[in-house]
Amino acid sequence: MSGMENVAAFTRQIVSDCGLDSASVFVCDRTNRRPVLKYLYHYNISEEVQHIYHSRLIFHSDPFTDSRRHEMEAPANATEMLLARVVQKDPVSPEAAAYWDFIQHYGIDVVGASARRLIPGLYATLGFHRKAGSDHSVDVPLKRL
Repeated sequence: MSGMENVAAFTRQIVSDCGLDSASVFVCDRTNRRPVLKYLYHYNISEEVQHIYHSRLIFHSDPFTDSRRHEMEAPANATEMLLARVVQKDPVSPEAAAYWDFIQHYGIDVVGASARRLIPGLYATLGFHRKAGSDHSVDVPLKRL
């Protein structure tokens, strides 16, 4: 199985095991003045949502891939699970407003995002979601994420 096939299989398994609706895996390069996004894999995310997140530069305001948060914190090999409820409790910065507006508009309930700093300014991110208002009877097993 290739590396990308492993990423896809792992992502689908997490979605299934945790009772989620969708997931996104991407790399965000913030080493230059203008961030660059490269999608690696999506599970149950529409082409429209992918296109708008990328083309309207929503990823520039995504608090889960905010390099300022990561570069000031843990060592280069650290992995951090950022939970949506924790990030949303932070005062909504003007920089993140476009992201949260996008999330609300498309009815996405962000459960969390695991961001891994590959080198300073370059992040691999796995985002996990449920449909807003969905009736899931089981809490997300955060340790599994």
